[in-house]
Order: sequence, then C-alpha cells, then structure tokens
Amino acid sequence: MAATKYGKYMVKMSRQETRFPGGWLMSEELVPGSNINIMFNWIKEKPKPNPMHLAMEAHDYPEVIFTLGMDPHNPEYLGGEVEGFIGEDRQLTTRTTALYIPGNAPHGRVSWKGFEKPHMQMAIKLSGDVSEKRNKKGDAVKQSKPGDYKKCVADRPLREASSPVKITGRTNPPLTYMSNDLVPGCNIYLEYIWVWEMPEPDTAEMSRSPDHDRIVLYIGSDPENPADLGAEIEAYLGGEKLTTGDTSAVFIPKNVDYGPVRWMEFSRPHMQMTIVPSTGNYQEAM
Repeated sequence: MAATKYGKYMVKMSRQETRFPGGWLMSEELVPGSNINIMFNWIKEKPKPNPMHLAMEAHDYPEVIFTLGMDPHNPEYLGGEVEGFIGEDRQLTTRTTALYIPGNAPHGRVSWKGFEKPHMQMAIKLSGDVSEKRNKKGDAVKQSKPGDYKKCVADRPLREASSPVKITGRTNPPLTYMSNDLVPGCNIYLEYIWVWEMPEPDTAEMSRSPDHDRIVLYIGSDPENPADLGAEIEAYLGGEKLTTGDTSAVFIPKNVDYGPVRWMEFSRPHMQMTIVPSTGNYQEAM
C-alpha cells in the first residue's frame, strides 16, 4: 500500500511465525507522526515466569493497560485473575479492565493468580518514543499513598452511542473503557465492539474529527494465529480504499474522513477498537 497517499497509515500484522504471542500495531517507527505505541499480547496459559513483571517502573508519558476477555457474547468476562500495583495500590483484575497509568506513576509487580481461558493484554503508551522505560526528562517519580490510584481503574464499561438503525452480528452500543467520565482527567477515549457474525448491515458509516487524530484497530480472536483477522474488511481513508484480512491498525489524521467500513467476508469473531489519545470526551472523539 506504499504507493498510495493513505496506505502508509494502515499497519498489518505480519503472518510470519514468531515466538511472541502478539504484535506491535502502532508506533512512531511504523507510522511517523502517530506519537503513540500500541502492542498486545495473548495470555494462553498462566505465564512463565510468573510474576511476569516483578519490578516497578515509571516513565514520563501516560499509559493505558487494557486486559480483556475473548468472549464476544460476554465481553466483561476475563478468564483470569491478574494482580498488579500502581503506586501503593494493589489492583486485582478479574474482569475486562482498563487501567490508566499517569506519567511518572510507579507501576508493575504483575502476576497471574488464576487462569481459566485465553485473554489479551494491551499496552497503549501515549508517546512516540518508548526506547527507555525510565523518564528522560528527569521528572521525579510520583510519591503516593494507598488509595491515590483507585480512581484510575475502569472495570465497568459505559455504553454511550447506540445506533438508531437495527444492527445484528456486532456489539451495539460500543463498550467504552476509557474516558474522562470513567477516569477524570485521563484525556484518552477508548471504545470497542465485537463482531461475531457477518454484521447486518454490513457497512458502518464513520466520521471525521477536526481536532483529534484517531487509531482504529481490527484484532482477530485466534491466539494460535493472532495475525488472522477472521474477516475481509474494506475501509476508506480520505476517499482512498484500504483493505485487510489481517489484524491491523489504521492511523486517522485529524480532519481526514474515515469510512464507510464494509465487511466483505466473515470467518471468525474479531474486534474493532477506536482510540483517541488526545481527548477523553465522547462528543469530541467521535
């Protein structure tokens, strides 16, 4: 897609076999100017070693850790129990949950206390440069006391935007897991849907945002073949047709039209996720 104007904004996950059970979907290296890093990891069994991240770390950019289950008909079911810490606050994640990590907040000591079914963990780093885990600016690591970061947990989704048109085969309304309503002051918006059969209608009208860049992810649900989306999708960016059958990410610059999006084929449930890294307000994001 390099020969087209907007093809450079679509990142497709490689289908080459790797030892890493996930992938990197967006970064400054993949899409210059995106100023965000998004990667995901399949948890197919209780990790080894466990704890997975024993140390605490801090960096000068905010981050969202999104741990989500893989049942399209029961999306709040996680399939595991994950323990981690933000500052002095212990968080035991037992359901689909988004954690907002403020800049310079120490976090880590992650371990799986239970495992039932495969699930996914996604890291959304609000910086184009994550080459160093420690902050480069020399800002002081935030000191905290117990309870300071309890407000950073979103484990109950909002459902903000129901379509007036009858929709079958996909989540309606979408599930919002990060916004200023859920975590005041986060200034990031994240929502997603499951598509569990050929949707009807098979076309979704999208929009343009005059003030905010957006990223739309299409993520397959096969932990043994994470690059396989389970569908063939046709989408228009700035009037230019983009197509994918792979787990993919699309970077949408502000003031560029995105859509319509059309499902051409369906073979397996998958997700569509929208991330707006510069506003936590639904009306501004969408």
